Amino acid sequence: MNIIKNPELKGIIGLILVILVIGGLFALSTGRLEQWFPGPRITDKIVFVSGRAGANEIYTMNPDGSDQKQLTKGAKVASAPVISPLGNHIAFVVASGGVSQIFSVNGAGESLERLTTASGAKSVPGYSPDGNKFAFIASGRTFVSDINGENISTVLPTRGEIRASMSSMLERGTVPAYSNYAWNIDSNSLIGVTRDQAGSDMLVHLPKLDGHAETLIGAMKAPGGGQMLVYVGTCGGQPSPMMTIPSGQHARITGIGRAKDKPVFAISVEAGNAGALLTFDASTEKLTPVIATPKLIFGKPAVSPDGSSLVVPIKSENKKIPNCILKLDLGSRRMQPLVNGDFESASYSPKGDAILAQTVGEKRDIVSIDPSSGEVKQLTSDGNSFDAIWSPVSEK
Repeated sequence: MNIIKNPELKGIIGLILVILVIGGLFALSTGRLEQWFPGPRITDKIVFVSGRAGANEIYTMNPDGSDQKQLTKGAKVASAPVISPLGNHIAFVVASGGVSQIFSVNGAGESLERLTTASGAKSVPGYSPDGNKFAFIASGRTFVSDINGENISTVLPTRGEIRASMSSMLERGTVPAYSNYAWNIDSNSLIGVTRDQAGSDMLVHLPKLDGHAETLIGAMKAPGGGQMLVYVGTCGGQPSPMMTIPSGQHARITGIGRAKDKPVFAISVEAGNAGALLTFDASTEKLTPVIATPKLIFGKPAVSPDGSSLVVPIKSENKKIPNCILKLDLGSRRMQPLVNGDFESASYSPKGDAILAQTVGEKRDIVSIDPSSGEVKQLTSDGNSFDAIWSPVSEK
């Protein structure tokens, strides 16, 4: 039966259908279909883990702590929630029977999907800034896949690192194991943390996901014996001393932070009872030491969205300086304690107008800190809330 008799109307409808088909095929081929139809999203919220109901589940709340809601049920969340740039996927680690895997849910806390299948402990899940890739660490390797876990490939250690380890006569078969990484803003490069044969951490830069890894920070023999941590000012440049590693100790990279809108990273390092803080500009491949000092240990740093400042929790070994969150202006190098107390897991809001942090101790709660005044607002009070992250902001 010919329902539509008007030839002009038939032509218009046919043209619309053709456009829709072509648009759908284009969206599928370019990976933009999800951007057009993202499904349920979480925006303008804080996402966190809490065990207040007896088991760890994912919750959401407003930036002022109001409207706290449980998002998942029976997800058995272990830690490390991360949210996609569109706010329509939340990935997290699930541990069961000594085995961990990474799962995700949509913005409504539904459609539980398993993203990993291999054996071995999983950690550091993370969506690329463009939302088209997903990365995680398993058994010492950094993997990158599609956001649904398909088309997986190993990016660290690189093929060159694996070949070098296999061809070494002294350390035959010792493949570098990676413990941490951070995406660059271009979604096609990252920095990663591995460990050398002597047991100290190394920081490497991977300018392309299928490229060669450049060492940024590493340990080497110091004049007169012992070990010294060195940095390379520009990839391929000459090593420069940064700090001495005490005898019997090793250097540890204790945290990496990245600016949301700039290719600027901050890296904290610990060696014995001394700490150091550095920045790395991925656009110029320049590593800059900010501070290296004894008796101070730096936690995971957080960089403001525009890359102009950072905050970092510090612990004082001699107690001359109280434990606090330190704020540092990267332009003037002016630093000041923002708020005293024991905190960890600091992060800037997407607009840079607030800082999330977590209290340290027997009870864990989430606080918000004003980056200008240092005023603290407690957002949770159950003593079992942690791993808070900011969701994307809505387009208003």
